[in-house]
Amino acid sequence: MHPCRFGTNNRASAACEAAEKAKANKYRGLGFEYEFVLFGVETLGPWGPSARRLFKETAKRLVDITGDRRAGLDLGQRIIVAIQREERCQYLRNLA
Repeated sequence: MHPCRFGTNNRASAACEAAEKAKANKYRGLGFEYEFVLFGVETLGPWGPSARRLFKETAKRLVDITGDRRAGLDLGQRIIVAIQREERCQYLRNLA
């Protein structure tokens, strides 16, 4: 997401934080039968606070379960690559 989209460009993670707040408001009435977790990530930049928390919790569990200290790092790299691939696909679709 481009920082200008949310009118925030003075801090690196400001766009992610604004996007997370907007999504939280959108899905506020979802109910207790769902667990809604915000995951704001800029394509080539920082992650929003909720995304960082979820990633840290997930990476820690993955390391605890597998015993592989690199499992969390590998998970982070896979997430970043998936985001970049999707951005590239969106870019190519817009060219068509």
